[in-house]
Amino acid sequence: MDEAVRRFFTDAPLHERFPGGQGRSVHAGNLVLKPVDEVSKYEWLGDALEGVDFHGLNVAAPVRSLKGMWCEQGWGATRYFDGAFVEGRMADKLAASTDFHRAVRSVGKPAAFDAWTSPWTEATRVAWSERHVPDAAPDRVKAVVSSLQSRCEPVNLPSQFVHTDLAGNILFDGGAPVVIDISPAFRPVAYAHAVLVADSVAWHREPAASLALLELPPSLRQQLVLRAVVFRLCVPLFFDAANAAAFYATLREFEPVLPFEGIAGV
Repeated sequence: MDEAVRRFFTDAPLHERFPGGQGRSVHAGNLVLKPVDEVSKYEWLGDALEGVDFHGLNVAAPVRSLKGMWCEQGWGATRYFDGAFVEGRMADKLAASTDFHRAVRSVGKPAAFDAWTSPWTEATRVAWSERHVPDAAPDRVKAVVSSLQSRCEPVNLPSQFVHTDLAGNILFDGGAPVVIDISPAFRPVAYAHAVLVADSVAWHREPAASLALLELPPSLRQQLVLRAVVFRLCVPLFFDAANAAAFYATLREFEPVLPFEGIAGV
């Protein structure tokens, strides 16, 4: 890893591992380095965001190495910003999300995007009824997902580049908000907002009443929140389809977010 750090610096600085996230990020000088799991997607993200003007919003976009590469020895770097995660401030987080998505609205979907896979990408596809849960999932788990999917109705909103993991990835330091750990998808912006609020209710003690901050007609809000819940429920299934315990643990976390009663297994 020291050699990877030197690929981004003339002189390798002291570095420290961040305790949060998945525990794989390292702070080195004015950068954050992290192993890159999907190299082609990360390189596309670097190219796509390189010329974007975020208009004062601080965004931890990929940074090139000293040789102009997005990845070096399996590591990528983003700019380091001071800031910390705080619970609450949902209106400010939604405003930061709006600013971020306004800035990236012209980023186009690459031809290879639909071929890229990850647990989060596959779970998003289930949420939008583009694929089924893994065949190896227990029948009772499939029944819960099917019950939720049966309530999905068409959503007539335009799609664009969105960040679908904002709840823990908007930081504050007294200045402009900081957006980190970009998780790209091409979905409606309102869906990214719904994931942000739903995740915050489930994981960060945000009151369920904050779902009303999604300024949408109630039926549309329900549809987007429903998809946000299906997305989160299905992520564990694409790590280990047979792990019903992880699925039901997530279901219990998101129970306050579900916009209706009577889901099997809650």
